[in-house]
Amino acid sequence: GDRSWPSYLSYRDSRIPSVGEYPSHWKLAFLDKVVDPARRITYGIVQPGPHVVDGVPYVHQRFLGDDPIDHAVLMRTAPDIAARYPRSRLREGDVLLGIIRNLRVSIATATLEGANITRGVVRIRPGDRVTGRWVMRCLQSPYIQAWMRARYLGINMPQINVEHVRGMPVPVPAIEEQLEIVRIVDHWFTVLDDVERRIA
Repeated sequence: GDRSWPSYLSYRDSRIPSVGEYPSHWKLAFLDKVVDPARRITYGIVQPGPHVVDGVPYVHQRFLGDDPIDHAVLMRTAPDIAARYPRSRLREGDVLLGIIRNLRVSIATATLEGANITRGVVRIRPGDRVTGRWVMRCLQSPYIQAWMRARYLGINMPQINVEHVRGMPVPVPAIEEQLEIVRIVDHWFTVLDDVERRIA
């Protein structure tokens, strides 16, 4: 077959839960094979230090799950600290996944351009085979959430490591299908959010 799509069967791990059923014409790929090849999946600043009013904003895992992330509430680190982590600098469209305590997901908007992340967050920059919103919705799915929880390390502060994220199985349809599926899913999330507001 296509050598750019390594066989998922080569990933020998008896703890892999099913990723669900998907059409036979879709591919199943390791996440690190569909990201921007120049920007590997990575975590961010290990010790951001005290808040610096005019510093560089960074995303902590507690702010994930909001769509979009509120730029105004972010803590800021000193520019010299941020400068040591250019690999995790954000740009619009990056997918952010919490890997410590929670597995929440967000996508970076234009307001986060140039911001950074902490070591409890990984940055996933989609390549040309996937869209950011497709990756985000995949990571939010119960199948992949279960896959990640099966790899939790620790009890008091459960977490997964970056290598787990890089080796995560992701179904990959054609871009046109991704866009249409995400459009439908986003629509129904909007409907559900409206129902919750009405109930509240």
